[in-house]
Amino acid sequence: KWDLEEFRQQVQKQMNISYEQFVQRMKGDPDFLADLRLSYVLELNYKDQLKVSDQEVSQYYQDNPDKYKTPEQVRASHILLKTEGMDDAGKEATKTKINKLMADAQKPGADFAALAKANSDCPSKAQGGDLNFFAKERMVPPFSKAAFATEAGQIHSEIVETQFGYHIIKVTDKKEARTIPFAEAKDGVRATLVGQKKSESTKDCYEKLSAQAGDNVKRLEKPAMPG
Repeated sequence: KWDLEEFRQQVQKQMNISYEQFVQRMKGDPDFLADLRLSYVLELNYKDQLKVSDQEVSQYYQDNPDKYKTPEQVRASHILLKTEGMDDAGKEATKTKINKLMADAQKPGADFAALAKANSDCPSKAQGGDLNFFAKERMVPPFSKAAFATEAGQIHSEIVETQFGYHIIKVTDKKEARTIPFAEAKDGVRATLVGQKKSESTKDCYEKLSAQAGDNVKRLEKPAMPG
């Protein structure tokens, strides 16, 4: 239930302005309502509506199984030598350089990260070429095909060519496809449901505040859901 008197008191307490000043600011400042984080209002006036029960969390998890499946992933590092915009002679010179780097990378005890930092044209060079984990769909097909065909701890046996240039790929880890268990997913599920309820409550709250503040506020765009 909307308790206007409680809201008046909490506006003064939380925002250190009177309710009348609050209303005047909404009337006179078109950006005020758009910028106002409604978390205070929602928590104070929609406590019951924002509650999410354990049953709701469990039911949402059961009803949305695809949201909690993660595909097979690979973690890889690479050395990229770009060929974009090069003529044939430039590409040939780059191919010679990447072949030499491949030989260096395959030497016993070679430091792949150091080679990447010193030679790669990819911004990932700052992390020693590390691209972190990725699913197949994230990378261009030639790159993904090579990475997913390579065992963890190994360098792909061939230099890979993409539209970006030549790559040396080292796979450092792999994750099998899996379903995230409920115990691991439940906090995220609860946050999702709270977010949905906040969105619904924000709309309702906006309409009530607009009615109190007058026509000027009614013409404002509705604020985005607070984060």
